[in-house]
Amino acid sequence: MIHDDPHRASCEQVRIVEALRWPEGRVRTLIAGETGVVRSLRLLLRGDRGLDRRDVYASGYWRIGLAEDEHQKVKRAEAEADEARLSQVNGG
Repeated sequence: MIHDDPHRASCEQVRIVEALRWPEGRVRTLIAGETGVVRSLRLLLRGDRGLDRRDVYASGYWRIGLAEDEHQKVKRAEAEADEARLSQVNGG
């Protein structure tokens, strides 16, 4: 699938991971890319799939529409909010 609009994040990666037949046992991941997509994947894996924080390395390297300094501020704030949300969902 071609993503025609470089000003919007693609949702295709999230759809692909959602559709995967989930393996049994421990799953470890490494995800890097556009921050909006990486955040969605992290929340999917940690929240819906129940992966432990230690098994999900996810790092957003840029965000569509933001310069580096702005991106880093937003990235930190979102990471803190996501961790608080996930600890409520996963019981700590």
